[in-house]
Amino acid sequence: MKKSKIKKLMNCVILILLLSFVLQSCQANSGNDGGNSPDVINNADKSDALPDEKQPEPEITDSLPDGLDFNGEEFRIVTCIGSERPHLTLLFDSETITGDALEDAVYNRNRKLEERFNAVIRQIEVSDFINTMKRSILADDGLGEVYALFDHQIVVFGTESLLIPMKDVPYIDMNKKYWDKSINDSLSIGGAYLFIHGDYNFSTYDYTRVLLFNKNLNEDLGLENPYGLVKNGKWTVDKFAEMGKASLRDLNGNDTYDDGDCYGYLAQPKSVLPCFWIASGIQTVPKDKDDIPFFDIKGNAKFEELVSKIFTITWDDNIWWRNTNNDSAASQIYHVMFENNQSLFLDSTFKNAGQLRNMDANFGILPYPKYNEEQEVYYTRVEGGLGGAIPKTNINLELTGAMLEAMSCESIKSTIPLYYEVALKTKTTRDEESAEMLDMIFNNRVYDLGDTFWTGYIRDGFLNDMFLKNNRNLASQIEANETKVNLEIQKTIDALLAQ
Repeated sequence: MKKSKIKKLMNCVILILLLSFVLQSCQANSGNDGGNSPDVINNADKSDALPDEKQPEPEITDSLPDGLDFNGEEFRIVTCIGSERPHLTLLFDSETITGDALEDAVYNRNRKLEERFNAVIRQIEVSDFINTMKRSILADDGLGEVYALFDHQIVVFGTESLLIPMKDVPYIDMNKKYWDKSINDSLSIGGAYLFIHGDYNFSTYDYTRVLLFNKNLNEDLGLENPYGLVKNGKWTVDKFAEMGKASLRDLNGNDTYDDGDCYGYLAQPKSVLPCFWIASGIQTVPKDKDDIPFFDIKGNAKFEELVSKIFTITWDDNIWWRNTNNDSAASQIYHVMFENNQSLFLDSTFKNAGQLRNMDANFGILPYPKYNEEQEVYYTRVEGGLGGAIPKTNINLELTGAMLEAMSCESIKSTIPLYYEVALKTKTTRDEESAEMLDMIFNNRVYDLGDTFWTGYIRDGFLNDMFLKNNRNLASQIEANETKVNLEIQKTIDALLAQ
């Protein structure tokens, strides 16, 4: 046989072998449905990447123009005194290196930005901070560029025309990942934003509410693994009730349930109903297609059914310790009882969960249960937060916008990962599964304006009063309060849209 024919034959064999290998690879990666694998498609254009190699995400950057120079001007964030608000991480600046990882990260972030923009960042803490800030604006004394106020207080400031709308602040790009778009969009009214939450501020992380569960007690009682229930979509209100009832024990044998016994659930009274209704996907004050909020629980069958069920679980089944005290001292009692293995579940914020680091028994973190198995998502309540509001006395909006944008951008790369990965996933949680729960929880955080802007009339108003008194006549309470609530909502809408 001639060499040319041998060469052609060998080429044909090689080609057949290559085609066979490609076909086998496609079949192996196509899945049971015979379709194209996303991995195969995605890797097709990555000739230098291994099949299982995870490509790095593009670096997150702000879009601020080059060369911004603020000539040593001060950028001041005014807030309350940290020692008066131990439930919050009031850390906008750190003046020195302290050895605390988070404080040092904030210090390094701010000094980096000061050099970049030739500016000075300061955190100013004031007592009686609501009245102090209001007096400052009215006196035009230039106390600071940003006021960190609770959201329901910001609404009051806004209706009194004491704030500059965020649309008038340059450089803020709300579509950037470091501004929490889902939370911010829930706080707008008629498309207007009085403030926005960003990663320069830890408060919405601090105020995210979760369920802690005592792993030792759960195992001793022979109950199902809550992690498995969550992952399988079976973590529901009914399952919570079932496990809570199995935990009830008269430990001191006095035939009366008191602070010496074991319960299924510990929580401040005012937190019980909102944690469950928000986890069930219910909003007491949703918004219409024009971004206008409205009161929406009258005749809401799902809300009525859920409230009735929670009253049964807490008041009739006794799984909730009936402490009708809503102050911070009560929260400390709940934590002590949980540490003493006196409850299977404990309502907590992420910030307060850190108080249990010295607890002997193992504990885990869960989202609140779904309404039923048909509900697809585990929603998590964000109780509120310290939003960055811009006082009308601010005369340097360019500095303000640039610093807020840059601080949030730097934070998503430095301080937030440290807060999230170290403070939460390492110090607070005790197993890898709790860390998985945190990812799920953070991805589905929800605000309800009846729990924030108008909390004084709805959550802390008639609904809290009902729960404290075991008053189950929901329809009559809605009827008695509907006009007042609607008037307050409308007053806010009119005042803001008129500006």
